[in-house]
Amino acid sequence: MYTESYHTGEYIVHEPDANYCRTDIYLRTGNLAAGTVLGRTITSAAGDNTGNGTIGTLTAHANAPQGVYTLTCTAETENAGTFSVVAPDGSSLGDATVGVAF
Repeated sequence: MYTESYHTGEYIVHEPDANYCRTDIYLRTGNLAAGTVLGRTITSAAGDNTGNGTIGTLTAHANAPQGVYTLTCTAETENAGTFSVVAPDGSSLGDATVGVAF
């Protein structure tokens, strides 16, 4: 059995064309191993958040399409909030408010 060791650049799956330009970046952290995936947190929840993400009784119109509906919080309010609602086909269904039938 032969075990091959790591090679420089083995984490690069695909290189763009030869004229691709990489930008230098500076991180305020310790040493990272080559190939470490970097990301940026855009937002995060406050430590004092409450709620459990539970949705109450679900009711739907008899002709409502089956599939995955996407809800995205667009306005946070204490004990409330507004969510945009997107249907399985990608169409917007408007906004839903916490605690109000949609």
